[in-house]
Amino acid sequence: MTMMDSFKDGLTGTWVWHPPTDLMFWSRTMFCILGLESRKATPSLEKLLGAIHRSERPLVELAFRNAASEGRDFEQQCAIIRPGSRMRHVHLAGCPVLTSTSARKYVGLISDITARCAAEETVRHTQAELARASRVLAMDALTTSIAHDINQPLAAVITNSNAALRWLKNGTPRVDNARRALTAIVRNAGRASDVIRNIRTLATQNWHLPEKALDLNSVVELPRFSGRVVVS
Repeated sequence: MTMMDSFKDGLTGTWVWHPPTDLMFWSRTMFCILGLESRKATPSLEKLLGAIHRSERPLVELAFRNAASEGRDFEQQCAIIRPGSRMRHVHLAGCPVLTSTSARKYVGLISDITARCAAEETVRHTQAELARASRVLAMDALTTSIAHDINQPLAAVITNSNAALRWLKNGTPRVDNARRALTAIVRNAGRASDVIRNIRTLATQNWHLPEKALDLNSVVELPRFSGRVVVS
């Protein structure tokens, strides 16, 4: 079994970097993490950067260069592309040390954190689903309350209004005014039902917006009819 065949998640390798030459020393585990054979690769910063995903490569190189110029520690998380286009997530960390010749070198670690990143992504997805479910439940509770508090009185308004319209045909005084008021009640009651239906659509999985925007205030605040309609 070769070193690459024994690759496992969660490995941690070590490295040493000499900034003036960009030459590096890699442990066998680091070769394993990068998916490279020690017999075929000469360790260097350029070689390391070549294994990093191109979208993140400039940031990682900048982290190395800035740390070397300022003589400070650094750490960076990035993705690498192993042979065969297998992407892994790694964490790089290094700190400066002085050699016997007062030259500065960097020693550091590279850790495979792919499993951890996958677990974190699963947690984020789960949290997003829980948040969506919570919004759905809250919206469902809201629409249930609206349906209970509005649909029952609106049904009575529609029933009494239609009955009154028929009753007023017999020639009750101020027929035209009463007819206009009762017609407005029927019309606004229908609009309130549309609002309830549109609110319920917001609780669906795709969160579709209502096709037609309605003014909630104009629907909830229905014009009050001063008289009392009695269904006979």
